[in-house]
Amino acid sequence: RNFLGAQREICSKFAWSNKLRWTKPDAWHLTLKFLGDDVTAAHLAILQDQMQLVARNMTAAFDVELHQATFFPNPSHPRVLVCRAARNASLMGWVRALEAISVEIGLPSERKDFSGHFTLARCGVGFQGGTGFEFPPTTVMLRATTITLYKSDLTPHGAIYTALKSSHFLET
Repeated sequence: RNFLGAQREICSKFAWSNKLRWTKPDAWHLTLKFLGDDVTAAHLAILQDQMQLVARNMTAAFDVELHQATFFPNPSHPRVLVCRAARNASLMGWVRALEAISVEIGLPSERKDFSGHFTLARCGVGFQGGTGFEFPPTTVMLRATTITLYKSDLTPHGAIYTALKSSHFLET
């Protein structure tokens, strides 16, 4: 959170920053699998059990490298301001495991390639601030110790995330 907050502070100094809708720090998270709106209570029960099983039997806590803020999908046509998470074997193992579990229980498969990130802000329609400057290059290592299944409710003031189930990784 300190790194993300520092990145947000750096970005807030640019003239275009007042045109962004900043996310609240308590909403910062790394989405491994977006489940969509067709998830039933039965799906959630299975997902919770399977997540806990994988966390207990397969996964030790692991590090994820976070990079400086950047616009996504690109500076010319930005939708969000993010800090990207570098792929590694442990992170991608979780992404693949969640995808397999989801498909096995009848949820749709992911159509897009995984692009892990923390969303710092959302860009409005027609936002033009994404080009002509560079963010200072920097990275930090984040220790992933927990996976949480969240419910997301969209409101006019942003998403509200409710934790449904958390599973802790083994420490090595």
